[in-house]
Amino acid sequence: LPITHDAVGSVLARQWNLPEALIEVIGAHHTLKPNKSTYMRLTLLVHVADAQCRLLGVGNAGDHATWHPDGRIFKRLSINPSDLDEWKPEIEANIENAQGMLELIG
Repeated sequence: LPITHDAVGSVLARQWNLPEALIEVIGAHHTLKPNKSTYMRLTLLVHVADAQCRLLGVGNAGDHATWHPDGRIFKRLSINPSDLDEWKPEIEANIENAQGMLELIG
């Protein structure tokens, strides 16, 4: 199908009446072109989080590609790529907790 998870996500966010900022960020986290520049930092954060999820094997965006955000993104967020390695145990623990919660309600 010629549709991406970011496009589907923004449609669902709109249908669920989520705030406009979230709709924008979800829809722009691959293009990095939100309609309002005030959403850019959050868009970049979601972009990095999406890359981390792929690297950790969380979720499925319709393919099995992994990628690393451009170094300029880290600079704009004032973080180092090595920070992600440092945060990995905490991220994995949070993923495990979330999966446990989903199993309880699923």
